[in-house]
Amino acid sequence: MTQKTAPAPAWRVVETIAENQNTTSLIIETDAETPTHRPGQFATIRVMREDGWSEPHPFTISCEPSGKRRKFTIKNVGSFTSAVRDLPPGAPIQCSLPYGVFCKDIHDKDYIVMIAGGVGITPFLSVLRAFRQDKAQNRVTLFWANKTLDDAFAAAELEEMTRELALTVVHVISRQPELPPADPSDRIFYEPGRISAALLQKHRAEPIASYYLCGPPAMQDAALAALQDCGVDKDAVQKEAFSFKKG
Repeated sequence: MTQKTAPAPAWRVVETIAENQNTTSLIIETDAETPTHRPGQFATIRVMREDGWSEPHPFTISCEPSGKRRKFTIKNVGSFTSAVRDLPPGAPIQCSLPYGVFCKDIHDKDYIVMIAGGVGITPFLSVLRAFRQDKAQNRVTLFWANKTLDDAFAAAELEEMTRELALTVVHVISRQPELPPADPSDRIFYEPGRISAALLQKHRAEPIASYYLCGPPAMQDAALAALQDCGVDKDAVQKEAFSFKKG
């Protein structure tokens, strides 16, 4: 169902970037004064169709904080998301205020463990890009689970970040038999299989850390069970739930 009327669009497409076969980044901007988003927040977007504005769809904002530019990194899983990469520069976009409280106080945490599944990396990319911009000193371990390394579209950027931040990246790959050797000097590691208690403990996921989790429901359930086996209270783990709070 589409909505035939909506306020005049304040946002427009800058460009779309094909991150890989299944994932597209959409960059939009506005000339208006708008609230700066906080890392980890999301917004809803609508696109113009022949019969009017689409329904709003929520996506995490994946760039560092900005008031006039936003980036959404979107997996192609349906008609709306698959059409995103075909949006031309200048196409009008309706974009809501930023919402959500995920990662709200993450800048205040000394040791952070992020666990992401697939495109669930997006709030953590926003946080890490903000850390990089601010030259933050927080110690961070990121576990990123994907089927293959080709799915890890931000791997090169994350490798660069390990040279500027106190960041360790552990790629957890479930369907690729041969993986590159680890490069401890860059704090990049490659592990076959899935998130497990043994894997978390191997890479020093300590109970005293602050834990953040984002990914598909089944992956989140498995990660929470693994964390409990490591002595982490599952209620202490922050999870993305797309809560429409302005934080």
